Amino acid sequence: MTIFIVLLIVILFRDIKVFGNDEFNSQYIGKTDTAAIKGAFVVLVFLGHISTYINLGAEFDKPYVELKSHLSQMVVSMFFFYSGFGMMTSIMDKGFDYVKRIPIKRLLIVFLNFVIAVCLYLVVDWFFGETFPISYVMKSFIGLTSVGNSNWYMFTIFIIYIMMFVAYFATAKFKNKLSLIIMTALFTAMVVFLVLFEIRKGFDTWWYNTVFLVPFGCWFALFKDTIERLLFKRNALYFLYGTIVLICYFLSYRYRWEGIEVYTLWAMCFTMAVVLITMKVRFGSKGLHWLGDNLFGMYILQRIPMFIFKRIGFAEFDKYLYVVLCFVFTISITYIFNIVFHYIDTKVLGLLGQNEKRN
Repeated sequence: MTIFIVLLIVILFRDIKVFGNDEFNSQYIGKTDTAAIKGAFVVLVFLGHISTYINLGAEFDKPYVELKSHLSQMVVSMFFFYSGFGMMTSIMDKGFDYVKRIPIKRLLIVFLNFVIAVCLYLVVDWFFGETFPISYVMKSFIGLTSVGNSNWYMFTIFIIYIMMFVAYFATAKFKNKLSLIIMTALFTAMVVFLVLFEIRKGFDTWWYNTVFLVPFGCWFALFKDTIERLLFKRNALYFLYGTIVLICYFLSYRYRWEGIEVYTLWAMCFTMAVVLITMKVRFGSKGLHWLGDNLFGMYILQRIPMFIFKRIGFAEFDKYLYVVLCFVFTISITYIFNIVFHYIDTKVLGLLGQNEKRN
């Protein structure tokens, strides 16, 4: 598996631009730049998932195993951070016009796409003789259970959309920055409540230990201009802040299992480390950009080829061939299903009178 990490690094650094002394990448958190970063992380998610289907006992696999152990849930960190940042930026730009569309353009559309993906998993399960109780299947449509797909991430996304709609509904009347700060504090409190609820109910840690990064992205959007004014003045301030982030990162990493508070601090430091890197280095890989732009399909559909080719026997025959086949097949079905998703989304939005350019 280490060879695939090496390939990812080569691809990531193939088309880069490094900014010089007192120069910074002004587009570091724009749609194009973040797509490439999300693309790199969805590859890490893919490798993490597929590693559960193959034997990683070889000596050459050890570097990857160490990397996977170190990163842990950080492979989804940028998805949550960029999601929070993007939605907060849209709220700041469009106000209640954006918020009022969250139930349809965000929640409903993503839910319908997810239902289609789950149905595909059910068809594959049926073909291979796997069956589930009706109640279990119904829960799978909101991400509470899994029929072979990744589920916890989607459940969290659905809850986040609902909470953001509730927290920012007041933008209908209050539009200044102070009101947005108060609403963001409310949203953050709601996320805290969600995490405490899931801890109390005994959810596995991965259900909640990165969700704080969504409000963190919102806070970053609110104070982005101030942060840039401080860090973009000169390299010395940038590297000073970077040093502080790194110190906090390694300290929090060491004690990350002491509690959700320390784990959250580590996650925030990891996220800020990536953001700081992108302020100085621009990653322009078109391949990673495509993967990032098609994150939903790449994330949700990837376990289908993993399951099919595992049952056929490719995982035992040649694990490297298995990984390549699964990756190529994931890209293929993502491309096909994007056409299906777009068609259905357009029809639904048209029926609901919201068939304008999607946010």
